[in-house]
This record gives sequence, structure tokens and C-alpha cells, in this order.
Amino acid sequence: MKFKIAVLVVTIMFTALNSQNARIDSLRQEMNQAEGKKRVQLMNSLAGAYRHLDLGMMRNISLEALELTKEQDLTDELIHAYNNLGRASFYNNELAVAEKMQNEKTIAYVNNNLSLIRWSFGDYGKALEYNERSYNTKQKINDETGMLNAKINAGLITMEMGNYHKAIQIFDECLEESIRLKDRTREVSALNYLGQVYLYLGSYDKSLEFMTKSLEICQQNNLETELAQVYNNFGIVHFELENFEQALKYNYSALECLKSWEMS
Repeated sequence: MKFKIAVLVVTIMFTALNSQNARIDSLRQEMNQAEGKKRVQLMNSLAGAYRHLDLGMMRNISLEALELTKEQDLTDELIHAYNNLGRASFYNNELAVAEKMQNEKTIAYVNNNLSLIRWSFGDYGKALEYNERSYNTKQKINDETGMLNAKINAGLITMEMGNYHKAIQIFDECLEESIRLKDRTREVSALNYLGQVYLYLGSYDKSLEFMTKSLEICQQNNLETELAQVYNNFGIVHFELENFEQALKYNYSALECLKSWEMS
């Protein structure tokens, strides 16, 4: 079934990837024509664009930007370059400084980013470890939205590991918490991810039940940015049920949402 899912969503994935690559090409072209401060600003933006694609490239561009900021005494861009370097490879150093300063908000932020990096490399154990640290720190400072975000990430990592029943338990907790906080955006996320887990388990009726609730909330609250994932998941379920016309309809709706994002 996972092969079928991959076949159905590949167009959406390529659309998103092509959009990011187009942005990188545009930034690189502008950067090559710019000079002075403008060139450094574009270089930092280019480094940031590589964040989810190539951390090595992000680091190399950031190092080059760092040298230029020192030469030209550009304080703001120097900070930006250091921040990009931190994202690329130096989060552990930033974490040590934050812990020494006892800055709980920064500690939570850095642990979250370390979790995301470990997750992107498929190191799920470490990803969950850093995510739990982030959650616990957010709990200390009573950041309820941040705690909910960390719990959603824990569910996603657990789902990606194939531990679907544990993921359902986590997303159920996320749903209850989002309803308590009256956070409609994260309520949609929890419902959508529950639908996705049941899809992986082959429980299509249950999957459609959660996705329908998610779609209704999106439509009632004008949550346009969440619609692409909802439509995509509807398409996958209908593809599995061999309702190919419906699957294509939802797939095209998801693509239209992505195109709207590109234009906004």
C-alpha cells in the first residue's frame, strides 16, 4: 500500500520540490548580480533555502557569507549568518550557551531544531529524545502551544517508525489538547494525522471519518493552508478504494492549493 501512496503523491512532492528549486535558482541569480550588503543578504537567504534540502550546502554558503560580513562590518547579516550556521551544524554549541545562560525558551527552541535534524536523517531515537527535552522545557515555561507542537511531532516521528497504534494514542491526546485550547489549526492537524494512521492500517472508513471532520473544520474556519494535506489524504484513500476519478479530483485540488501558496 505504501508504494501506491508514493505513486499518488509523487506529483505533489515534485511540485513542492520544483518550487523550492526555482526559489534557489532565483536567489542564486540575484546574488551573482548583486554587490555589497545586498549580496550578503541574498547569500544568507540562499543558505536558508537549503535548510531542508542540503545542510552541507547550507553550511558552506553560510561560511562564505560570514567572511563577507566580517570584511564589510555588517552586524545584522553577521548574526543571520551565524544563525544559519547554527541551523546547519552548530546547534549543540548554541544549546550549551543557552543552558549556561538558563534561557529556557532558547533551550526548548534548540532542542526542537536538533530533533528535526535528527528526524530528517532518520535517527528516530535521537529525534524523540531531543523532542522530549523540548517538550519538558516548554512545560516548565507553561508554553502550551509549544507543548502541543512537540507532541504532534512525537506522533509524526512515531508514525514514521511504523508504530501506528502508539501514534494513534499520541494523536488522540493532541486532539483532546487542541480542543481544550480551542486551537482549530492544530485540531485539524491531529484529525488529519489520525486519518493518515488509519489509512496505513487499512481502516479506510475510519480514515475517511477523521479526514471528513478535518475538512469540515478547514471549510468552516477558512484554513486554506491546511487544505492541501487534507485533499491529498482524501485522494490516497480513494485511490486505495479504486475510486480513481475521486482520487484524481482530490489530487488536483491539493495541487491547486500548492499553486496558491506559490502565488501568495
